[in-house]
Amino acid sequence: MRLDALELRAKSSARYKALKKQYLLPVLLKYRINITEDELALLIESESKPEVLKNLSKNRRNELIKTKSKENFNEIKLAYNALQQAYKTAFSTKVKLKVFDHLHGTREVEMTPMDSIRYHAMLLQTGLIAIDPHNGYVKCWNGGLDFEYFKYDHVTSRRSIGSTAKPFLYTVAMTEKGIKPCDEFQDIPYSILPARQILKIKSLGIPKMLPKSIQR
Repeated sequence: MRLDALELRAKSSARYKALKKQYLLPVLLKYRINITEDELALLIESESKPEVLKNLSKNRRNELIKTKSKENFNEIKLAYNALQQAYKTAFSTKVKLKVFDHLHGTREVEMTPMDSIRYHAMLLQTGLIAIDPHNGYVKCWNGGLDFEYFKYDHVTSRRSIGSTAKPFLYTVAMTEKGIKPCDEFQDIPYSILPARQILKIKSLGIPKMLPKSIQR
């Protein structure tokens, strides 16, 4: 599991929110500072790397810079750093926890909260519904692993198609481009020009059947 995804889950947990309420929120409320934790992290980082703020809107960037110029910013920074230290300590210390178990429902183990997040992230979360096409009767409805433990029904959830498109894309990649199932690629963003090498854009010549919006 990627570290950024792991940290996102950790910081969405009730355990982290309790730490945030203890260390950071009192200071923000005290000085009535309207700032998210991510923005505060960027603001602190900008002290050594000013360029990290360039992706923010101009108005928001100016507001954050004003916040950094205030006398109480040092106290806010100390509170944030204390929160991060408490987070690292709390999530790396072994404690007794209850985790989901396929055989017994739950079981008590001793592990760090971060290991608990890793463990639950490995569980396959999916849903299944089978409907008789002749009469519409529902033959099977399985919303997930265990609704008592995971309060979420994957059958009724409204979500984008997500990874269901992957089998089709992978099949095209293997049949049209000769990519093998075991080929490895770096897990990084890739950028290509619109329809490069396929639609022959600009100087390479453009097929007449393409819409004008693409030809530009």
